[in-house]
Amino acid sequence: MYNQAQLTPSQVFTNGSPGGATGPTFSSVTFTSSGTVTLYTTSQCGNDTISVPVAVSVTAPISLAGNPTQLCQNGAPVQLSADPPGGQWTGQGPAASAVTPDGLLDPAGLSPGIYTLTYSLGSVDCPNSADLKIEVLPAVEVDLLPEGPACDMLQYVPNVSYGGTITSYQWLFPGGTPGSSSISVPGPILFSSQASESVMISGGILCEDSPPFQLTTDKPGGTWSGIGISDPSLGLFDAVTSGTGSFQITYDWTDPKGCPVSASTTVVVEAFPVISVSDTTLLCLTDMDIQLSSALGLQANPTGGSSTWIGLGVIDPSGVFNSNSAGLIPGLYQIEVVYNRNACRVRDTGVVELIANPVLSLSSDSTICIGEGTLLLNANLSSGVWSGPGINTATGMVDLQAAGGGIHVYTYIFEQGSSCEQKESVTVEIIDPAAGLLAGTDLQICDGPASLILTGFSPAGGGWTGEGVINASTGLIDLSGLLLDTFYTYTYCLESSVVPGCSACRTRTLRINSRPAIQYQFLGLPCIGKCFLFRIAPPMQPVIFGILVTIPPPALITRNTAIPNRVPSH
Repeated sequence: MYNQAQLTPSQVFTNGSPGGATGPTFSSVTFTSSGTVTLYTTSQCGNDTISVPVAVSVTAPISLAGNPTQLCQNGAPVQLSADPPGGQWTGQGPAASAVTPDGLLDPAGLSPGIYTLTYSLGSVDCPNSADLKIEVLPAVEVDLLPEGPACDMLQYVPNVSYGGTITSYQWLFPGGTPGSSSISVPGPILFSSQASESVMISGGILCEDSPPFQLTTDKPGGTWSGIGISDPSLGLFDAVTSGTGSFQITYDWTDPKGCPVSASTTVVVEAFPVISVSDTTLLCLTDMDIQLSSALGLQANPTGGSSTWIGLGVIDPSGVFNSNSAGLIPGLYQIEVVYNRNACRVRDTGVVELIANPVLSLSSDSTICIGEGTLLLNANLSSGVWSGPGINTATGMVDLQAAGGGIHVYTYIFEQGSSCEQKESVTVEIIDPAAGLLAGTDLQICDGPASLILTGFSPAGGGWTGEGVINASTGLIDLSGLLLDTFYTYTYCLESSVVPGCSACRTRTLRINSRPAIQYQFLGLPCIGKCFLFRIAPPMQPVIFGILVTIPPPALITRNTAIPNRVPSH
């Protein structure tokens, strides 16, 4: 309230909307957060100020989403959550001591049942809260009794009891059939070969001529059975009796508890492999390591075995042959190969014929003009292969144009990759006078000079021919005898200094253009103030332009507007 001495008051609303007012009354003010209302007054007796706080409490809706609705009695403590944060949790009844104000709930001290928890937020004047119901489930207990031992086969049904609330089951039976189950009491589950001990036995791979083979086990005293067993007590296997093939062998043994134990293995009896080598192979006397399996063409069926080579010239049993290292001379040498695959071994023989390596000779080095077209290179030993630019690898014919000018090396290889391999080379220089030869560009000149020297040709050293040429070396031409407006061809030729007669030529053209001669004819008189015309004299007909003469000044001449035809530029 105000007394009569006061003048018009003013207010300021901190955090309010609007932010202020003037006068003793004002409309409503909205506060979305805590603030103040401040009143300012003035009077003849002095000024005064008063401020009043405004408290705004949160009353927004509370969300308890994301919290569990069920907990196990033996579960770990759970942290509850709420939005907006900052409130306090309380419990009703026994739950009061199970939850802390910040929401940590421990179900261990609660009996199975449903409990109410309250989350509170806000001031005394604006309270706000929400309830959360959580069910505490009894702890799960499972008791599974053991199963006694079985010798051969067991049909197992679990002896199990449950306590508490269980929603799903998952059983695993390693080695059983089936191996898993999702029902509370599955069965029967079949377990077989559940002997108290296991037996290990050995098999083997034999050849059809192998001697009796002793099978082994870590538990002696049992009995062996199966095709090929010649002594059931000792475990002897006779490959001659069984024949070739794959045979299953069984070993029966009784463990100390009286349970029978069986184990199986496989014995494979292989037939002799089939091998073959060439009867005779031809090799040259040379200091070269040769693999006999390739030279004699070793074939083996089945593959996968190893071969051992025996004989003169064999410097390594794996099949490396070197006639020079062994000091051999021309002649025939018997070579034996032993092929081993698993337990089988077979042999075969072949013959190596050694000869002296013939001497290879080629065409001599040469120089030739590219204009010859082709060049045939020769070798005294046939069946070799040529290599080099533009050459036919089989015949030795060189395409000179394809090879191009320059010095080229051609190589001939005889019996490449064999013990008789030889390689020689020949050098051929192909002369190409046309390489880089230029006569210069075509030329047009105006009538007047009496002579002309051709330029722009290269290289020097050639000669010019053509109408009026009076100096072939410099390209000097006498123009006096040439017709105007006529094309003349001039040829520049260059001959090799190495190969006589090997030449090449380039051409260019020359034209002497006549100078223009134009005559004009006046139509009318060039009088002052009159327009007159002039044109190219007959036989040319078109009018060029008109001229108007005026004064002043008397010397000024102006062109008419139209130019019907263009005057030649000469």
